[in-house]
Amino acid sequence: MIVLLFFDSYAYKPGVFTDYYAENIFGHIVPNATLWPATALLVGAYALRYRWIGLITPAKLKASQPTLP
Repeated sequence: MIVLLFFDSYAYKPGVFTDYYAENIFGHIVPNATLWPATALLVGAYALRYRWIGLITPAKLKASQPTLP
């Protein structure tokens, strides 16, 4: 969060809020609080092998990558 807010190294723009900081925080929290734990639960619950992890992880990475300013 420090890198996100104070150093302004990257920006999330999900298009939900008009405030720049609220937009960044919301865009940061959603992927880190939902997508990555959901992937970990999926892998753990179904005991997925490396090839399946490799298939689902790039899709999650592409969905959660920030846009650069």
